[in-house]
Amino acid sequence: MAAERRKYLRVLFEETIQVETEEWTDPMATGLDISLNGTRFHCEHSLSEGSEVWVSFKPGLKIKGICRWCWPIEWYYQAAVEFSEITSEEQTLLRDYITETSGEPYPDYSGEEATEEAIETQEVDEMEDLSLEEEEDAFAEDLLIDEEESLEDNLFTGTLTPLVFAGKRIVIVDGDSGRIETIGEYLTKRNQFSIESTNKLSHLWPLLKAKPADLILLSWGLNGEDSMEMLQNIQGRFPDVPIIFFSGPVSLEERLEGLNGGAADFIARPVALSSISQSILKTFSLSVSSSNNGSYDAEDGLENEDDLDLSDDLLEDDFDL
Repeated sequence: MAAERRKYLRVLFEETIQVETEEWTDPMATGLDISLNGTRFHCEHSLSEGSEVWVSFKPGLKIKGICRWCWPIEWYYQAAVEFSEITSEEQTLLRDYITETSGEPYPDYSGEEATEEAIETQEVDEMEDLSLEEEEDAFAEDLLIDEEESLEDNLFTGTLTPLVFAGKRIVIVDGDSGRIETIGEYLTKRNQFSIESTNKLSHLWPLLKAKPADLILLSWGLNGEDSMEMLQNIQGRFPDVPIIFFSGPVSLEERLEGLNGGAADFIARPVALSSISQSILKTFSLSVSSSNNGSYDAEDGLENEDDLDLSDDLLEDDFDL
């Protein structure tokens, strides 16, 4: 299969596409790379190896393929689909689409093997020359490395540990009960947060009146509602509660709109659960630092200086998800 793939250039591809199977549809899948006989993307649901998949790139361009592999990445999946029965007409349309989205002409090899020069110019990694089994192993290794680098890059000063703010009350507002369960379970086990949730904004008010929240995780575009109006309503009633937006793929303008509107952070898919945890810890850290002029207080979750050490063991726990 690697030799077959080398007939075509594989280029970076970051467009939103629709992925369908007989059981489900994901209209907001995120493309990663693409060629004339396959594509790789992130989606919300799992795909079975060998199952039939339909990928819609735009109106009038829907291509049937076969799932070659699918990896879970916490609360989403990365999959590779081969267009094993793509027609010449579909390839022509797909080539035009790749050229349109990438802004560069896509070469036509007319069914012949690519030249060495063409292969060397591909924006692909070493997985191109691996078997399927080796490709899956390499992807798993890359995922672990990315997770470690993400954690190290986002460790903010203040010598925090994952349990510094144990007991803080987090309210998750999202219409997807499965996502609520996944995020809530991770934050409970990893940070020992107290988690409550609701799938409607109207249910949030009595929930917060009964017991104040320390932070709200709010789904962008919840149930089709205006996200900025939701943000303003919550801030108007509970001005001291920080709000973090999380969502599927959104534009930079939308993310900036949420941040400029007063959200503490904006997390967009794809993202690791540990990154959600880090965002919450950072938000609490900044809040405590601001109220205490940059110093921590035992009442805010720090019992003694030993709690401030970010040990190697804790780092290893974070890497092993």
